[in-house]
Amino acid sequence: MFSNVTLYTQQTHNQLFFNPSQTYILMVGQGFELSSLRLDETTATVYSIVVPSVIWKTQIHQDAFLCCEVKPHSSILFCQKEKDMSPPVLEESKSVMVFVDWLDSKIYRYLDKLFSLTCEDVTIMGMGCGRVEGIEQPILARNGHELKNGFLMVSSPNRASIGTGHGSKYYDGYFIAHTENSNKIVTINGEKAFNFYASLLRKYFNEVLTEENLFELGLKYPFGIGSTQEEHPLRVPVSVENGALIVAGPMDEECTLCLMKSSDHNFFQASLHAVDESMLGVDDIEEKDCFLIECMGREHVLKNEFQQEINALVYEASRAKKIYGVLCLGEIANSAKQYIEYFNESCVIG
Repeated sequence: MFSNVTLYTQQTHNQLFFNPSQTYILMVGQGFELSSLRLDETTATVYSIVVPSVIWKTQIHQDAFLCCEVKPHSSILFCQKEKDMSPPVLEESKSVMVFVDWLDSKIYRYLDKLFSLTCEDVTIMGMGCGRVEGIEQPILARNGHELKNGFLMVSSPNRASIGTGHGSKYYDGYFIAHTENSNKIVTINGEKAFNFYASLLRKYFNEVLTEENLFELGLKYPFGIGSTQEEHPLRVPVSVENGALIVAGPMDEECTLCLMKSSDHNFFQASLHAVDESMLGVDDIEEKDCFLIECMGREHVLKNEFQQEINALVYEASRAKKIYGVLCLGEIANSAKQYIEYFNESCVIG
């Protein structure tokens, strides 16, 4: 999918040269001033996505970017309408990477259509792009011009192997949630969502929920989607709007939720399981890159210990040719055996 992946920092980005005959994708940490690259002046095709941080080996950078040259046999498209997702391209694909704005209300619509157009053995992975702070700049762009109301897709005829995990555990539930605009929980069990969530945190953890600490507590106690005690896709509350909870990621109009609890120990176990799962059955791993997609929520929960998780992942994958990736605001994955899902607080390894 990618070749010649290189890390550039504020000090080294002036060494970057774009070959006019090549196509690139830049994965940009939220603290890097993208306009300094003057992408609108280059004759090469350069797509850019903004994420909280990028990962290079064991280093985490907010003010740097990964320059990824798209291989000639791969295809890159910005899809706004159904016809943009060309079936001939997807029919030849064995792996697809997807980039979406993490607050786009149509994420499930994109993923549903993509999943319906790909063959059964296609592996799909991707991320929710955006920033929680830093420089104001377009989340998705082509040669510096903002791309809206759609998603960026890179497809490849090469196979990819992925592993996933988050480590949050079921705590209590189940509750019936009603939503609007895909990512706004209006009520839970008939009560305003914020009030219901606040009562749960006060009852079980003696935590006092406010609009100011919502995101911090949401990372510690996310919602799980589903009605079993297995590992659920998570939804983290990020803000409040008239008593409704805005969450990171799409949801059905009516769905079942449970209360989950994040812990350091389970996080480590889940991430190591993900990297081991991704390497199962992979031949010639020394000739392949390892791509890490880590939710920035894991960094907030683990704090100083998050670096230990990155070190452990890199150690487990140390036989790979290169190891790089991103901290993002939502993770997209399927195992080519099950339905595609948008996760929170998860680790996806390809």
